[in-house]
Amino acid sequence: MSRDKIRTAVHIDNTTRPRIPCKENKKYGKVIETVKKQTGLCVVLNTSFDKHRYPIAFSPNDDILTRINIQVGYMSIVDFL
Repeated sequence: MSRDKIRTAVHIDNTTRPRIPCKENKKYGKVIETVKKQTGLCVVLNTSFDKHRYPIAFSPNDDILTRINIQVGYMSIVDFL
């Protein structure tokens, strides 16, 4: 997979920290499958929103402001996309 297609998930040193959902987490697995069907990529970025020089987001309002500042296409909070 090209790094350009998943550039938000690649660290500055060209590494990633992949996570593979377990069978018990069927809801997250469905999210990944839906993303794959819609985009062709089997990648979902799960982040703590710890942008350099900014605190970690602690509330939905923080999450939304951070999402705008880091230009992420989609974001899920609990059951909302």
